[in-house]
Amino acid sequence: MKRLTKTQVFYGIIVLFLFLLPLFVHNQYVIHLGIMTFLFITIAIGWNILGGYTGQISFGHASFFGIGAYTTAILWLRLGMPPLLTIPLGGLLAAAFGILWGYPLLRLRGYFFAIATIGVGEATRVLASFWESLTGGSSGLTLPVPKVFSKVPFYYEMLIIAFLVFLLSVWVYKSKFGLGLFAIKDDIDASETLGINTPLYKILALALSGFIVGIGGSFYAQYIFYVEPGDVFSFEKSVNLILINIVGGVGTIFGPVFGALIFLVLQEFVLVLFPNLHLLVYGLLLVLIIIYQPNGLAGLIAYVKRKMKKTKHDGGT
Repeated sequence: MKRLTKTQVFYGIIVLFLFLLPLFVHNQYVIHLGIMTFLFITIAIGWNILGGYTGQISFGHASFFGIGAYTTAILWLRLGMPPLLTIPLGGLLAAAFGILWGYPLLRLRGYFFAIATIGVGEATRVLASFWESLTGGSSGLTLPVPKVFSKVPFYYEMLIIAFLVFLLSVWVYKSKFGLGLFAIKDDIDASETLGINTPLYKILALALSGFIVGIGGSFYAQYIFYVEPGDVFSFEKSVNLILINIVGGVGTIFGPVFGALIFLVLQEFVLVLFPNLHLLVYGLLLVLIIIYQPNGLAGLIAYVKRKMKKTKHDGGT
């Protein structure tokens, strides 16, 4: 039987701690922070598969988030479908939407693609704002709040989703499919020469990315009990996904995790101490990381680990 490594044991302890946390911590604010952390991690991983692994920088991922949120809201209100069952449907509709606009736009490269995704995101927001019969227009849709409400079930629901999405991202990172995505990121012309079907790989990456962000939006609607275009389709959400990954480490496995943790801390605690300054602090942190550690916090941690191993090896010799 293969023995577990120290790293695997460490990760196992963290996962166990997160599952046991609500049994010992009954503060609803702490549970809320956990829920939002898992949500940020999930949707940041979704963006990272397209922007980090494939190198296709998107400023329109809020469209996936909003489609997931409205899928849940509409199916819940109009058809009476149990909210939990709407999560995969929200992801699938977001993925289908990604394929719809991705097929023509993924032919663009670099900043041309990035600018085009801004148009997609804003067009989706405007459409949702004016389609009152379906989306409720600018007023949005209010979902029924249960008489007895507890955040703990939402905590476990989002924890499981984040955990499964993280495992999926690890599989993609180490798979043949992932190698193809990184090849496209490094040199799309060379990857085509090697026989990689780049249009197919990019569209699959976009669909998977949209699916993950879509299920995040679906959960968000269930948790907040209210959706409106200015929130779920906001350009700020798309930008936040990019910032989270840059701070954490674009194209790395743990980058979205580290970035989401830092973003949440700054958003929740700096905002309380210094209203309206959390984005300034985050922006300064972003500039420092880009200048001194372009690979983000994940890259910094990897660098420190290499240094420690080298020091230990030199000391041993």
